Amino acid sequence: VQHIEYVPFGEVFIEERNNIWNTPYLFNAKEFDEETGLYYYGARYYDPRVSLWISTDPKQESYFAFSSYVYCGNNPLIYIDPNGKEWEDPAQAEKLKAKIDNKITSIQKSILAQKARLESNQAKGKDISKQERKIADFESRISNLNQSKSDIDLLGHDSQKYKLTQVSGEGAHMVRLENNGTISIETSEDALSIHEITHVRQALDAGGLEFSDSGCLKNPGTRAKGLQRYIAISEAEIEAYKMQYSYRPESLPISVDNISIINVHYVGSIKDPNGGYGYPMIKDYSDFLKSQQKFKNK
Repeated sequence: VQHIEYVPFGEVFIEERNNIWNTPYLFNAKEFDEETGLYYYGARYYDPRVSLWISTDPKQESYFAFSSYVYCGNNPLIYIDPNGKEWEDPAQAEKLKAKIDNKITSIQKSILAQKARLESNQAKGKDISKQERKIADFESRISNLNQSKSDIDLLGHDSQKYKLTQVSGEGAHMVRLENNGTISIETSEDALSIHEITHVRQALDAGGLEFSDSGCLKNPGTRAKGLQRYIAISEAEIEAYKMQYSYRPESLPISVDNISIINVHYVGSIKDPNGGYGYPMIKDYSDFLKSQQKFKNK
């Protein structure tokens, strides 16, 4: 048995054990070299006695406000540095994941309630289609919320540094590249954070993040050509709005009572604060599909 306590920057404060065996993996589960007194983090070595890295941060250009030798931005009570390359605030992501778990638990209870009503109506010979539709909607929401948790983990393991930023303004949401290289997911509520995190995952899956001249994340569908460009842009926004709905249906710009309603026509009809269409290309694609359907019906 071994008992070790550390001061915030990693120097051993108390060490107790009942045998001669001693693990080399100590502070932050990193390997400690007894000869040099340094921890090996993968990208560089750390000296807990002076609370400094012994070499520069390989990503120092992203953190102009800090010396490239300081550990965790000089605040190890809040930040962590898993590999010696960057520090981040994991509490934001974990808090959002915990909220998603609470939402899943709530939806699961709603499923049980709907199943009880379904069984009651079925026993009485009544129509059960309403309950079936609600149960299917709840199950889709749970599936999407689990995907959102995976998306959050994906961003946590990416080489880029992300942060969640609270902004004012109802319905405000965007992903912005800051001057220091941090990718800021700026939203006014959690449902919109999930919407934008979905877009980040989509972009990563498509080959990487691309930003406009103003620093805003581009819809990954913009990389496609011709008609496929309209389709890809539409599919990306449809998925993001479905993810947003799954967390809080009331957060949508146009109210719906079922996830199946969120399609190209729904997204194409969304208006911006000035009264114009928020997604002109999706609106054009929606109109194109409607005209095609009218032609087929003639």
